[in-house]
Amino acid sequence: MNILLLNTSDTTGGAAQACNRLYRALQHAGADVSFFVNEKTGNSTDIHSFNETFFKKKIADARFAAERILLYPKLQNKKDLFFFSPANTGLDISNHPAVKKADVLHLHWFNQGFLSLDSLQKLASWKKKIVWTLHDMWGFTGGCHYARGCENFKENCGNCPYLSEKTKQDLSAEVWKKKAALYDKSIFTFVTCSKWLADIAAQSSLLQGFNIHAIPNPINVEVFTPINKRVARGQLGLNPDKYYILFASQNLADERKGFRYLREAVELLHEKNPELKNNVELLVFGKSKVDLQSLLPLKVNTLGSLSSQEKIVAAYNAANLFVLPSLEDNLPNTVMEALSCGVPVVSFNTGGIPEMVDDGINGFLAEQKSSAQLADAMLRIIENRTPYESLAENARKKVLENFSFEKVARQYLEVYK
Repeated sequence: MNILLLNTSDTTGGAAQACNRLYRALQHAGADVSFFVNEKTGNSTDIHSFNETFFKKKIADARFAAERILLYPKLQNKKDLFFFSPANTGLDISNHPAVKKADVLHLHWFNQGFLSLDSLQKLASWKKKIVWTLHDMWGFTGGCHYARGCENFKENCGNCPYLSEKTKQDLSAEVWKKKAALYDKSIFTFVTCSKWLADIAAQSSLLQGFNIHAIPNPINVEVFTPINKRVARGQLGLNPDKYYILFASQNLADERKGFRYLREAVELLHEKNPELKNNVELLVFGKSKVDLQSLLPLKVNTLGSLSSQEKIVAAYNAANLFVLPSLEDNLPNTVMEALSCGVPVVSFNTGGIPEMVDDGINGFLAEQKSSAQLADAMLRIIENRTPYESLAENARKKVLENFSFEKVARQYLEVYK
């Protein structure tokens, strides 16, 4: 059985990293699998792009630009340019040799000019088995990647909060109708990375009658593994004797990742425990255009965007705890990576995060948007109210028992069969 994984990128973004890891997990399990992308940014020679020539890359860039240019004037808030995808431009890969060879087409995240809904229609016409892993809500909405509390997708989309045109026949309604027509004539098997997303997907009018499986993303536990904190800090040029709180996101300005609440929680910590400033520091990695030090009362060590896997692993291991106050999230890689390195996690009780963080066992969960509870959870770990060694050991144990290559690959192979 030949399996073809399809994703917009091989390394850029959480879905790309998850798909890349699944590719390695399936290889490790002995599966006949290949991985093709729209934009190749990594160095792996066995991952292939549909746009390997200079000319094809320029056409791909043009597709992406055209989709965004057409979308921009329709948005209510121009900052939401990458939070809604109309999928009206894309590449026809239906006659590519890799597609013809495959017994199973496994779709992941394919927006931003890679595959359009028309592209999907052509792929579906082959009548091959199509598995689609949903890394966000886009597969069952009229275009948004996260609904932000809107429940229109339960019936049909229209009056979309992301769009400036407030009518039942807006762009989201058009996209919803195209998906409905596609799904009505095609047989997909849907997979979500969390039970949380599976429950929401099952409420969608678009996915009624489809099989929906909840299978987590895998992680290489041999790479993301605990190492001595002093050694890790030495690799990053950090003070070996400080206490580090880590926050990480691909884009630190993404409101969905909740940096605002981390800032408020740190301010509360400092206000009630000013002595912490002598020993506790923030450690941050990800893209940011803002001077974070000016926003926080504790010292901030900014590592920037990290592409080196060795440095990413060092960053987790340098930290005493990891904080991710996401407002919406499926199964964030950063939480899994921290746990795999034996680092306790503090987060909001939202999305798929409670499927990784067991409150009081390998970290703590706070009520969503409660900066006070977030601060208290961090302080419980800092003050060692729950033995730190137990939290760290349970963090690693959670990943080994649930998210290893072997366990996740086995579940996907059952779905393919």
